[in-house]
Amino acid sequence: MAISARERRWVWVFAAVGLAVMTGAADWAQDLVFQPWALAEPPLLDRWTGRLVTAHGTAFDVDVALRRAEVQFNGDGRCARCSQIEGTAALCRPGDVRKYDLSGSPRDRHARRLHLGATAASSPPPEGLELDTLDGSWDGADTLELEADFSWREHGSSISDSDDGATRPVLVRLRRGGAVGCPSSAATGGGGR
Repeated sequence: MAISARERRWVWVFAAVGLAVMTGAADWAQDLVFQPWALAEPPLLDRWTGRLVTAHGTAFDVDVALRRAEVQFNGDGRCARCSQIEGTAALCRPGDVRKYDLSGSPRDRHARRLHLGATAASSPPPEGLELDTLDGSWDGADTLELEADFSWREHGSSISDSDDGATRPVLVRLRRGGAVGCPSSAATGGGGR
């Protein structure tokens, strides 16, 4: 029995769709449409460095490493068809390195606005000033401009009070790569999972 030209076309269409699904082309196409930031050049998912000064004048070098969330939706460990970002951050000053796990998501398709929550990588977390969130914007190129929000940890409790100057949010400008005063593996060394 011979296959008609129309049936042959459908066989080719199904074969092409099957190949696209098996090779990840469908994930790439979905990212292109719904999460173009995941494919951006230069990438959002990279290492970022900068410096912040708390409301009380304490200066920290900041080292942030961002990556696509590692959720097992497809076989390669990448979060397919989702907009979750995770990573690590380190706030460093002489004799003090504070590491955090980051997670969050862009607030728009191009990740021009994003929100990342921070959780201390060590358990129990150290006492004193603790990073809570990073909220702000990406210029689509080499700068993240974020507001760092803090809480104060004392005797195992976390306190966030807008009247307390120590926990007042501060602006931090991060640039792609670059040298900071953090140990080279501070942010890329992973968190406490």
